[in-house]
Amino acid sequence: MSDARWHEVDNDVRSAVRHFSMAIRLHEKRDSCKDDFEEYQVCMALMHAMHAGHTSFEKAMMRILDMLQEERPTGESWHMDLIYRVSHALQDRPAILDPGLGKAANETRAFRNLANRGYDTFSLERCTPAISAARVLMHGLPKAISDFRSLVDPPESDGSGDGSEGGTSGEPS
Repeated sequence: MSDARWHEVDNDVRSAVRHFSMAIRLHEKRDSCKDDFEEYQVCMALMHAMHAGHTSFEKAMMRILDMLQEERPTGESWHMDLIYRVSHALQDRPAILDPGLGKAANETRAFRNLANRGYDTFSLERCTPAISAARVLMHGLPKAISDFRSLVDPPESDGSGDGSEGGTSGEPS
């Protein structure tokens, strides 16, 4: 495949990691809030960071499905179906995520739903499981994508071991 779209996948993964990392830092800051306004700022920023992190994760997964020419999930539950699909091997491809990463992604998906619909009832105490899941994704997602890419899109080689990929030294292949 050697698809240039891996560049966008990598950018989406970096974005997810960055947003999840910031959400974790905001969650750690929650106890140092001096007043209601500061707590409000932390809550809103944390919800947005988690939302952006999960959205970036979804974008990466959908780009991978597009590269594989695999139909995206549709319907009301497509967000949940996407996580299920990428967490399981199909007949023609291995799973993109292991079960632990799939479980973590489902937790951040559920939190994003809360952030979208329940922000008036949001409390920092309720987000601890999602923060733990964000930490799992932050540490595991880049390697999972790299490992998957190695399986479905290995580096091209002509087997000579000279790195020329079939060309002669200094000339394109």
